[in-house]
Amino acid sequence: MNPPPFRLFLAIRSLHKGGAERQMVELAKGLDKERFALTLCTLYGGGELERELKESGVEIFCLHKRGRSDFSFLRRYRTLIQEQNPKAIYSFLPEMNLFSLMASRFLKRSPKILWGFRSSDMDVKSYGWQSRLYYAAQKLLSPFASKIITNSHHSLAYHKHIGYCMKRAQVIHNGIDTKRFSPSLELRESFRQRYHLKDKIAIGIAARMDIAKGYPYLAKAAKIILSRYPKVLFFAAGEIDPLLQKECLEILGQEGERFIWLGGVERMEEVYNGWDILVSSSLTESFSNSIAEGMACALAPIATDVGDTSVILGEVGTLIPPKDSEMLAQKLALMIESDFKTEGERARERIVTLFSLEAMIQNSTKAILTCAES
Repeated sequence: MNPPPFRLFLAIRSLHKGGAERQMVELAKGLDKERFALTLCTLYGGGELERELKESGVEIFCLHKRGRSDFSFLRRYRTLIQEQNPKAIYSFLPEMNLFSLMASRFLKRSPKILWGFRSSDMDVKSYGWQSRLYYAAQKLLSPFASKIITNSHHSLAYHKHIGYCMKRAQVIHNGIDTKRFSPSLELRESFRQRYHLKDKIAIGIAARMDIAKGYPYLAKAAKIILSRYPKVLFFAAGEIDPLLQKECLEILGQEGERFIWLGGVERMEEVYNGWDILVSSSLTESFSNSIAEGMACALAPIATDVGDTSVILGEVGTLIPPKDSEMLAQKLALMIESDFKTEGERARERIVTLFSLEAMIQNSTKAILTCAES
């Protein structure tokens, strides 16, 4: 007779599109359903990834948090934990890490609590007071987490350096769906016809408009490149922040006509395939999904040396220091004049070899089960 399945909660703020959310969805879809009885808990309903998860058969339980000042949902969360009695809760990001710990404390059969850290070198001062409070509370309560899983070595070292209790921490790198994110001539031709690219060189960044993504530094470098290379266009894929976009457009001046803002994109593989070179100007990262996804689509990468980006790139592409627009422009010029297609092929080979979805799911499964047994 087979043993009953391991009851597991996964928990995250919402299923709106983002790097952490994508990894949570891939984990939920990939876990062995015969081994795990799985429920994914969210604070807020909806989101671009919710339908994908429902179609895969994963149970979703929304706690219906009603705004920032509402904490009545904690009672519902605690009741759910008592009723379903999960052996472990694996949560992502500060809010859900804290709420999962709080809702499960002092129960007769408390589950093991695994926290997922997805960032490093965060400039917390640039965020609102509530986000700062969550980060401070997470640090204070970190000794009570059963295990902490970071998605990069840099993130583990960073949190240890600023005073988190990381005695029970380990690294599990993000996993990339290299079947979905793969070179496609059909997708390439579709994108390039839509934007009339023909023999032009497309350079793209895939990141939401956030202070941490370094968009103004990219805009300064793009202005230099666009003024020198008439056949180059820049693309930005990610939710738009009107204030940051305005700042970038002022920097770009008349060259802004060849810097195309795509906004949020649901199927990034359709966009990556239309580009030639991938750029990341981030000031901080942990493990960048967008860099790894772009490389999996055979894009030659140029990225700032933050987080575990050097681990992702290895001997492929180019690393530069953050906040250095002139260096970024120089390296972009060298890449434009080089054999970036061959470099892109090497980039895909590296991602397929080292950062598969299967490895992330296997490593996560082992971490969850080992933690529950300890």
